[in-house]
Amino acid sequence: MPKGAAPGRLARYRRQYETLIKAMGALGLRPLLPEALRSPIIVTFRAPQDPAYSFPAFYEAMKRRGFLIYPGKMTAAESFRLGCIGALADGVMTACATACADSLREIGVTRGCLPA
Repeated sequence: MPKGAAPGRLARYRRQYETLIKAMGALGLRPLLPEALRSPIIVTFRAPQDPAYSFPAFYEAMKRRGFLIYPGKMTAAESFRLGCIGALADGVMTACATACADSLREIGVTRGCLPA
């Protein structure tokens, strides 16, 4: 089966997902759903519990770093979503987590994530 066929894509999405979960976890950012209910396509993360957090400001900071993110407004919980799909090169999910850390620092988030 060609590398881009469905099983190959799903395996690639799974690798991107696992990289993202690990990198975001190192920042103290946790997925909203328990692992059994998650998909390797789009992951919803809990927003930091910091009064400085604002999704619009976070979105704009991420956009300036080359990442467009999804609002997590499919739930009552304050959250945001990151996609793991597409023909993403190795390292993109790690770069996305780095952009998240830099963006959160830029908007003044100091608690609820980003351990010292």
